[in-house]
Amino acid sequence: MSTFAKTDEAVAKILEKVTALTETHGSQAWETAVRVQQYDAIGNIGMGILSALAMAGLIVLCFWCIHKREDTYHPGFGLGAVGSGMVSFILMIPTCVLLLDPWSWIGMFNPELALIHTLMQSVAK
Repeated sequence: MSTFAKTDEAVAKILEKVTALTETHGSQAWETAVRVQQYDAIGNIGMGILSALAMAGLIVLCFWCIHKREDTYHPGFGLGAVGSGMVSFILMIPTCVLLLDPWSWIGMFNPELALIHTLMQSVAK
């Protein structure tokens, strides 16, 4: 059996289950699932924005510590610069993952398509 045939069978199973759920619970279940998908996407983008703001604040703190260290020669400012620089670099990872995920943006503006994508991913596993 080819991969395409397996995929077609999986898609048919998904459509049967979605159709059965829609017939049983009405369109309200579908609308609820779509709204949950949209709120999830908005939450991901919001967390990405918060992570980006935290990263920007830590970068500003890093440069402030560097500037203060040049003025006062206190070793604590060097530690502050290194620490805030490292934490801001670590925060870059979730920022990029959350804000550059195309399905988060699709889920915010077209939640039906994102929901179908999520259903397809659950069947493919």
